[in-house]
Amino acid sequence: MIQGAPLARVAPLLLVLACGLHAQDANGETPDWLRRAQGALSAGEAEAARYSVNALKLKPMGAPENTQMALCLFWMGQFDDAARHTRRALAADGNALAALPVLAQRMPPGDVGPRLNQLALRAEADAELCFLTGALLLVNQDRHRALAFLVRAEELAGADGQAARLSGATGDRAVQRGIAGLRDGQWHDAARSFAFAALDAPGIAEHYTGLAIALAAARDYAAARRMLELAVARYEPDRLLAWVHALRPHEAAGTAGKALAGADAGASDLRLAALLLFAAGRYGAAGEAAVGVLVKDRLDRFAYDVKHYIETRGLKDAAPVNGDSPAGPPPDDATDKPQPTLDDARRHLRRSDFESALKALDPLVREGAEREVFRLLFVALVGRDSMDEAATALQVWWDKAPRDERTRLNALRDLFARAEQFDAWRQRVLAVRAASPNAAIPRLLNTYIELTRGRYVAAREDLVVAKIELGANEMVKALDRLLLEEGFRNDITPDGVPDEPTPRALQGQGDRAFKAGDWQGARRLYLRAAEADAGLPFLTVALLRCDFALGDYAGAYLRLVQLLDEQKVAGGDGRLQLPMVDAYSDAAAYAAHLEALRKTCHEGGANGGIKLDAGAWALYGALRFAEGAFKDAAFALQKWRDFTPDRQPNTGLLKLLETANRRIG
Repeated sequence: MIQGAPLARVAPLLLVLACGLHAQDANGETPDWLRRAQGALSAGEAEAARYSVNALKLKPMGAPENTQMALCLFWMGQFDDAARHTRRALAADGNALAALPVLAQRMPPGDVGPRLNQLALRAEADAELCFLTGALLLVNQDRHRALAFLVRAEELAGADGQAARLSGATGDRAVQRGIAGLRDGQWHDAARSFAFAALDAPGIAEHYTGLAIALAAARDYAAARRMLELAVARYEPDRLLAWVHALRPHEAAGTAGKALAGADAGASDLRLAALLLFAAGRYGAAGEAAVGVLVKDRLDRFAYDVKHYIETRGLKDAAPVNGDSPAGPPPDDATDKPQPTLDDARRHLRRSDFESALKALDPLVREGAEREVFRLLFVALVGRDSMDEAATALQVWWDKAPRDERTRLNALRDLFARAEQFDAWRQRVLAVRAASPNAAIPRLLNTYIELTRGRYVAAREDLVVAKIELGANEMVKALDRLLLEEGFRNDITPDGVPDEPTPRALQGQGDRAFKAGDWQGARRLYLRAAEADAGLPFLTVALLRCDFALGDYAGAYLRLVQLLDEQKVAGGDGRLQLPMVDAYSDAAAYAAHLEALRKTCHEGGANGGIKLDAGAWALYGALRFAEGAFKDAAFALQKWRDFTPDRQPNTGLLKLLETANRRIG
């Protein structure tokens, strides 16, 4: 482990600070210090520090300059100062880190891992270092680990708006996904969603409570206790307990609560047990756990409120299920109807079903909603011929979107399954424009549509009319500046950008991106192909490969379950088609990814702050089974089976376990 920055790296910065800054060279000219600093850092040269400081002197509050300084200081092991400059960069530009390449492209690759490990070890009790760790892990595209550090930073320091923005927190949508995860027993997904919600709105007790339930059900009791403490510090008794009463999580949550409420349990464990048992509808056991807390601590407000809520409402356990798993009576306002998501809205738009898309979007439209909600709302409202409302939604999205998203070619065409559907949708705007040639709104809408088609001349023509009535509008001003830039002078082609490729072509592009090591890019291409044709052969395998390569083992496990069902493994002869290594350009890369999964299984590695058990073992067992390593497969699949005693096991995985044992028998 590196125990501090080498003197050869620290000395240049100390020398610069001691002797003053010289931003000009010998000829009196001002060099491009930022570019020099970036080049020196990527090459591992000691001059990187001096160049970075010179660049920062010229623009002390510049986002690129502070970002470069932060990366240089991180490389040198000066983590506290690196965190400070990271925050300055994000204060100047909230998207300052979004466009950065992975750390290995900004500094010597061999230094990245040791520095991150050193930083992570120091970050446990330091809010700023937790924030820096999370930010750098996001740059390195390690979102699961990043989220754990960002949540820890908020826990240590309270509300942190920069951490919330970095995490991509999604408010109410995240809460709905978290609730769905609790009810399905998908503890990793539930915890991740509630963590997003907590980062987005740190003052709401329900977010920490949902996270505590998910963590406890996953047997991560220490983290669950901390989250419950955060919830209790923020809660309103009637509101929170009514919310928990309506949750009805998977029965495994009640089982975890029962395990916690043992004879030797302390007050903190009994408090957590009371929450889990109450959520699961085991009101008698929840009341007993609350009494146990009060015996140990008469002033425990949460235990008293749980006991009082149960008694005043006369809550009783329902008839036991199999003698052990009583389910509480469903609340009067509870419903099993799934909450709509953005994916639902996208599916409706692909079919040009604009009314259904609006119904799906309606509960998602609120202050603070993610920007994609408003882009889809704009498309749906145009489809319903509500042009004024569409313009409002478009402007809300435009104000939130970064430049590359605003100017992305075929951004609107991507939302439709066929070119004909997109053209029919676009004709609605053109028809309104033709009926009212001097109206600003249809001209503004078509300006953006033409921008996405690469027809910049036509976009400028329509914007001229829009400027007459809407010249003071910020979106109009931004479009005017954009279309005057050199890169937007001429059309891509006379007819605009070509139509998007077919789903099969997208899948082929994804295969090539995967071979090139662009796991994220490949995943995006496969998902676009799936939106157009979910029945493409080997698409599930391709997405499983991407999740596996990215270290998203929970996602890969869900793909595996889907694949077992598609291939009807449970009712077959125990065969599984799961080609993996051939998709890599380098077999060593696959071996490294497989080893990372193996270590996660054996060491209980963290993924988003939750220990992986059944899912990781099942994934490892299936991969080894497909390779013909039946002894390893049988061991891993038996581990999966041992971790799922209280759930209905997947019959496809059971078939693989049976076949592997037979092969080695």
